[in-house]
Amino acid sequence: MSQWGDSDWKDRYDRWEANGQHALYCGAKRYLRLVKVLTTNQIAYQSQAARQPDASKKVRRADAEATWAKLLPKWKVIPNYQELVFGEDKPLGFWRLVMMDLYGAEMHLPKKR
Repeated sequence: MSQWGDSDWKDRYDRWEANGQHALYCGAKRYLRLVKVLTTNQIAYQSQAARQPDASKKVRRADAEATWAKLLPKWKVIPNYQELVFGEDKPLGFWRLVMMDLYGAEMHLPKKR
């Protein structure tokens, strides 16, 4: 988080360390809480640029496609990952459908082998 995270996360990490708090633990706790809220409420994750109120559909589409390009290879190692991870009733599957419906993102799943 302190090396590769978003600038907001880096700033928080530095503040926690400066205050003598266990920055790694605080960051992990906060990050898990954020992930829990996003998945429980089925809120689609978007980068900071795509979250801007004036972000165009093109920016949001490109953001979703870039995220998809990173996600897909990470899950391919799991047998039957298409349904386990990207099923319509799963958080990532729901996110994929939302991005395709709202922004026309090209996010195709490879065929099962």
